[in-house]
Amino acid sequence: SQGNFIYVFFNKEDEKEFFLVVDQGNHRVFEIDREQKFGWQYGVQGIPGKQTGYLNRPADIQRTHDRTYLIADTGNHRVIEMEEKNIKWEYGEDKGLKSPIFAQRLLNEHTLIADAEDYRLLLVSKSKNVLWECSYYKEELELKFKIDKPLKIIRRENRNIMVLDEHRIVEIQPNTKNIVWFCLLKDLSTQNVGTNQPEMTVNKRTVADLHEVPANQRTPQKTFKSYKKFLKF
Repeated sequence: SQGNFIYVFFNKEDEKEFFLVVDQGNHRVFEIDREQKFGWQYGVQGIPGKQTGYLNRPADIQRTHDRTYLIADTGNHRVIEMEEKNIKWEYGEDKGLKSPIFAQRLLNEHTLIADAEDYRLLLVSKSKNVLWECSYYKEELELKFKIDKPLKIIRRENRNIMVLDEHRIVEIQPNTKNIVWFCLLKDLSTQNVGTNQPEMTVNKRTVADLHEVPANQRTPQKTFKSYKKFLKF
């Protein structure tokens, strides 16, 4: 079905590897093992809804350190935390959330959310207070920076946040709320490994009111690493 995303986790109790699948077009999420046996699942296949047991175009799921499931239920404008079949925690439209496409529970119990419709990232406490908020696109920026449909949000080892779509990557520094790096993917595809690469950092002339980050605080530009997700702010 359109819009499938797959995550892998290991269940120590059963000593089995499971795949967490977001079946967006069928409005459901589920676990499945390598023998293709279904485990936990939520949502009714092919039927969108908001009542108990239903989802509407979910975009992301995370199995948390508390063994619950955090779901970005995009079409219902909410993020929900599931404990088995029960909603344990919810952050939604009543709090101004419009189109959540990513949610990640950190070890300090805060939740990082990407709200695509408002081009913003926000950090929310367990009591649903917004602790931090930042836009990854503003109207005064050039259109080349605009990410309408993020495909991936990555929280790096240095706590910076990378927002990616089919054409570009933007890196945000949360403590300064600055764009510290930007790149068009087509530029990467035309570069040869091992040659001197141009720095593709954002400067004052391009970003309007966002100021340029000092060189000693910039992200290295020449190589990409396999970034681990560290879960504390």
